[in-house]
Amino acid sequence: MTQSEALDSILAQLEKLRDPAGFFNAGIPNFDHLFGRDSAVAALQVLHREPDVARATLLTLAKFQGTKQRLRREEYVGKILHEHYPYGLPDMLHALIHHDDRFHLLLNLILWRFPYYGSVDAGAWYLILLHHYYRKTGDAALVKHLWPSVRGVLHWYDHHATHRITGLVTFRSHFSFGLKIQSWKDGMKSNIVPPVAIVEVQGYYYYALELLAELAHEVMDDRVEAAALRTRADTLKSHFQSAFAPVAGTIPMAIDGDGHPYVSVASNPGHLLFTGIMNKHQRDTIVKQLFGPNMITPFGVRTEATTEPTFDPISYQNGSVWPFDNWVIHQGLKKHGYKEEAEHIKTGLVKVFGYWNILPELYAVDTHGKLAPIERACRIQAWSAGALVNLLEDAPAI
Repeated sequence: MTQSEALDSILAQLEKLRDPAGFFNAGIPNFDHLFGRDSAVAALQVLHREPDVARATLLTLAKFQGTKQRLRREEYVGKILHEHYPYGLPDMLHALIHHDDRFHLLLNLILWRFPYYGSVDAGAWYLILLHHYYRKTGDAALVKHLWPSVRGVLHWYDHHATHRITGLVTFRSHFSFGLKIQSWKDGMKSNIVPPVAIVEVQGYYYYALELLAELAHEVMDDRVEAAALRTRADTLKSHFQSAFAPVAGTIPMAIDGDGHPYVSVASNPGHLLFTGIMNKHQRDTIVKQLFGPNMITPFGVRTEATTEPTFDPISYQNGSVWPFDNWVIHQGLKKHGYKEEAEHIKTGLVKVFGYWNILPELYAVDTHGKLAPIERACRIQAWSAGALVNLLEDAPAI
């Protein structure tokens, strides 16, 4: 298959996830509806070719932004949603018919209320997407229209997600049946004591603050707000540098609610590479870890090292390989000139697509480097397909 043929094929698959409103649903068959994090990332991945997807995603997420505090939704004023069925009951019935685990989905439909807001990072991706959309299109009118929404997101982070003592961005489910892990690895096995400050979210929010400072100055013509946003970013960076000091050569995956580092060799710190929150030495340390024999495979970086006690290559997020995860890491590698490592990731994802003619939500690579499908994975996933489009077209790094 030529690169042109591969691109046409993956674009056709991605098209199956396009909602009539213009955003991308998360995945087929299990997540064929709106997800804040997934939809924002997928829009960012194809921004270079289809900025209208980003516009539709931003407007949709702003439309469903939190307006009050509601426990079963895990909703707060200004919070960006985790998951929603925008068309109500028909949407839910469609999901129930097609989902691979109908019992688990039925429980969620009964116990949760939608929109459901159990995500600590959807808001940061929303802010990042807005900035990059503006840089691509020059659409100052949309930035001004959404600026009250931006301030709402900032209010939620500052008043409900920022730990009063550590200054780090944290999450904690206050609903007994809500997601216990509210970062992107929301299905990983762990015993982290809440509230949890997961490592990659510090970088996401730091980067979002830096980008918003640019928009505040350039579009909103508000130098005071721009300076305040930069100060918030600098403060978060300082807290990050203090709290996430390396332990045995490894940057902790999280700081738990007792202030203790949760040390696990995993892909999470790789998401910091694109954000600017680290110095060069820290970046080099992370890259060396990611491309060590316990993490790297011929088909991408694992979510967790083979040396971890919870490692399982066919698990959801404890040793499997995720194209989304690898794409975010690739963005940082590309941004900072780690050309060989970036090419390794690109080549690995392209090889997987060449074998299967899809790039699923996740897949397994055993300790001998053998590729295998994972049954529960979505066959078509927006931020997997979007990752491949982005890589094949060599789009600019975020």
